[in-house]
Amino acid sequence: MRFPLFLTFLFSLSLMAGEIYWIPLKGEVEWGMASLLKRGVKLAEENEAEGIVIEISTFGGRLDAAVEMKDVLLQTTIPTFAFVNPRAISAGSLLALSTHHIYVLSGGSIGAATPVTGGMGEMEKAPEKIISYTRALFRTTAEARGHSSALAEAFVDEDIEVVLTKEGKIVKREEVDKEENIKKVICPKGKLLTLSGKEALEYKLSEGLPTSKEEFLKLAHLKGKKIVYIRKNWGEQLSSLLTNSTVASLLFSLGLLGLIFELSMPGWGVSGTLGAIFLILFFTGKYFAGLAGWAEIFLFLLGCTLLAIEIFLIPGFGITGISGIILILLSLYLSLVKHPIPKSPLEWVALREALYSLSIGFILLSAGFLLFLKFLPQTPIFSHLGLSTRLEESHAIPDYSALLGKTGKTLTPIRPVGKAIIEGKLYDVVSEGEFIEKNKIVKVRHVEGMRIVVEEEKNKNETPE
Repeated sequence: MRFPLFLTFLFSLSLMAGEIYWIPLKGEVEWGMASLLKRGVKLAEENEAEGIVIEISTFGGRLDAAVEMKDVLLQTTIPTFAFVNPRAISAGSLLALSTHHIYVLSGGSIGAATPVTGGMGEMEKAPEKIISYTRALFRTTAEARGHSSALAEAFVDEDIEVVLTKEGKIVKREEVDKEENIKKVICPKGKLLTLSGKEALEYKLSEGLPTSKEEFLKLAHLKGKKIVYIRKNWGEQLSSLLTNSTVASLLFSLGLLGLIFELSMPGWGVSGTLGAIFLILFFTGKYFAGLAGWAEIFLFLLGCTLLAIEIFLIPGFGITGISGIILILLSLYLSLVKHPIPKSPLEWVALREALYSLSIGFILLSAGFLLFLKFLPQTPIFSHLGLSTRLEESHAIPDYSALLGKTGKTLTPIRPVGKAIIEGKLYDVVSEGEFIEKNKIVKVRHVEGMRIVVEEEKNKNETPE
């Protein structure tokens, strides 16, 4: 009699000693969160954990990121628990459905997962094709984990009517033969389903109604287990910040804007450096989120290299510079989408959102460039970089005809505009298409109003100082 009791005691101790991995999924569902979940599940599998708890608190986010997280949860053989504390809305409800056991906090909520698309304007309901695909996605996920597929579909599609039969089954209304078999309408047609914690328990989606974390552990029979908390590392935190839609769009726009400004100025300066830093931050976030790999980074660096060659070594602006810009844009596009060639409706949505991001970036880029051309050259700091020659206080147009035939030395490269010192004074000058390096002897060939056209005096040029 004592031996079985001793075995029971040992079994209880073994259960108490088991490790549970706790992964908090809070805030917007995005690629940084997906990275956290994948790392947490991998650690749990490597250490043979007895269970994985995902604590969910989200209003939703990227459905494509949620789908990848769903796949991770469905593929693991470790028992999984969803602690909805306090809400799992939209993409968050898919994460909850991907687990073996769901517990919704008292006063919490789960559901409202109709897909939406957004571009330049407000968010709008996704096309029927996307809704149908998402509905099937929720249904198959719920079926894989033994949850109600009817409730899962009603989370997504407001045209799904869900009823409770007198036999206690939760089904779609179309599956009921006779009206008298219906005990209660859970979700009427035309209304998107969102369940409270109490309703989720009533309809057997939730296995308990905890009021706290401690009560959840007790209800899920996890109390006394060793809990290993998985926190976001610095890379995942950085990824969550830099992949935020607003931040990523700003980094992208300011980065391109800085490079465009640099092309309009001689040499390399602050705008090009800042532009490169913004784009590096953009790629850093995408890299840690798994959206950009070494291929995208290589294309970006190659594009920047070609652009630098065009700026510093090759006169004018031609195929090298254009190729550099194309490679930079290609690398940016590839880092915005998980799958460059879409196959599923969700991937087409991701492509559309990526194109919207590029469009918004170019609109900001164009607006910023126009503002730069209009206002920045007039400021004291930047006035010396432009070609706007200051007029006399009387606003009379200066007469440069006396400079005709004079010689001077270039202060900056002429591509085809730049600056030269002629008879001890600094002038804005242009060449007739040819590239003239710095510290070269030039001669004034034409004067057209304020336009001083120079030509290199090749026979008089010395080694640059």
